[in-house]
Amino acid sequence: EISREKPLLYTVLRKDFDNHLVKLAEKTGAKIQTTTTVTDIHHHTDHVELELDNKETLTTNLVIGADGARSFIADKTGLRNNHNEICRCLVTEEPLPPKEIEKVYSKKRSISLYIKTQGIAGYGWVFPKKAHVNIGIGEFESALPPGNGRTNLNTSFSNFIEELIKDKGLPSDFKPSNIKGGTLPIF
Repeated sequence: EISREKPLLYTVLRKDFDNHLVKLAEKTGAKIQTTTTVTDIHHHTDHVELELDNKETLTTNLVIGADGARSFIADKTGLRNNHNEICRCLVTEEPLPPKEIEKVYSKKRSISLYIKTQGIAGYGWVFPKKAHVNIGIGEFESALPPGNGRTNLNTSFSNFIEELIKDKGLPSDFKPSNIKGGTLPIF
């Protein structure tokens, strides 16, 4: 166990953080479009043109690619750094009463990392927050033994939750309801 007086990191609720960024962008004049997709990008010396799936073309001086680990924007702009190393993940962020979080994780809300949990080529985590807990597992594709194939992350995730409940790291009635999958680029 490693402990520090000052926090090593702070956690936020992703949906709240993203919403805050959108509002800040809108305040400065950004136009947020969530129902269209960029299909091509053309670089010019003084601007960029974006072709959209609705056949519209936008002209701008700045493009922010927030489209994930396998970013189309990064590919089209030449900014991808060959991030072929990927960590496949399952994660849930569930509400828990602050008193329950404090009881299990103390007032400091210490994070927990579980290396090679459930036999995966990766790790599991628990990030307690003010009134939520973020729990996940991730497997590094490059760490898989040749010929063994991928682990069934759904089964591993369910077993990880059961282990946390058994070890009193989660309430006995804990049932994740919002499990999401994703990929993380490994640098």
